[in-house]
Amino acid sequence: YGNYWGQLYRSLDYGDTWTVVLCSDGYMFRDVAFLDSLIFISTSDSGVHRSVDYGITWSPSLNGATTNHSTSLAVAGNKLFAACNSEVYVTSDGGANWVNASTGLPSPYIITDLATNGQQVFATTPVGVYRTDDWGQSWQLFNIGLAGISFSSIAARDSNVLVGSFN
Repeated sequence: YGNYWGQLYRSLDYGDTWTVVLCSDGYMFRDVAFLDSLIFISTSDSGVHRSVDYGITWSPSLNGATTNHSTSLAVAGNKLFAACNSEVYVTSDGGANWVNASTGLPSPYIITDLATNGQQVFATTPVGVYRTDDWGQSWQLFNIGLAGISFSSIAARDSNVLVGSFN
């Protein structure tokens, strides 16, 4: 799956050919995540959407969020996390129900990216990197020694955590 300003493309042959599976009305697709056989997309102005049929049809999934601007998705086990402006939401039932999991995150700063590593979930913001070890019930600042940096992206694997910055 890939996107380019308002269209979602799918390849069934490892990227040799691509087909448009969804067009938007002026919003951008920000992220794509697989959770078992479900596919989720985050969008710049239309929230999070879910497909139960491999991208043929889509329906809104993240009901109850305070914004329709979603920047990132991340999967940890049977849980899907969605960053929406300065909040994180989590679902453990395939997107049917979502819970706000933002305690400890800095408001009003936009969460720019999410990453998971086992039970740990990481979030980048313009003012720091945050980590939760309890599925989003509480977040702690995690960028000791990196003060004054605006973070844009993150990846984690084993004991390695990589962050990208705006500056």
